[in-house]
Amino acid sequence: MPRNLYSNKTFQQLIENDPTRPLVERQLAHCLTLFLHEGRQMIFYYLYLVKVEFLLQDPLNALILRFTSDKVTLEGYRLHGLFLEFAQGKPDSIVVQEERYVTAGVVGGPAVINATVEPTDR
Repeated sequence: MPRNLYSNKTFQQLIENDPTRPLVERQLAHCLTLFLHEGRQMIFYYLYLVKVEFLLQDPLNALILRFTSDKVTLEGYRLHGLFLEFAQGKPDSIVVQEERYVTAGVVGGPAVINATVEPTDR
């Protein structure tokens, strides 16, 4: 008995002229989880994010996140990529790494090595 070719999913996609994989849309994050040293974690909701500022400094870049209640300053290497993530979508987590494990010339992507959280003046 011949096999029904139309039941084959790949063949069906070729007939429809779209053999690519279906696009899976990434949902935007509602909050940012900041993983700090020694197991400390903080959650900031994007609803209260007012401004993201990138500062190109030497030797470390800085990324300042201004929420209505707190000012979060991230320092590290190649943070411009992380800044662009805030423009295109919203990262759901940022991990602060130990400085001794990060080498400036070897970093492949953004590497946050220091984070400070200060309450804003009201």
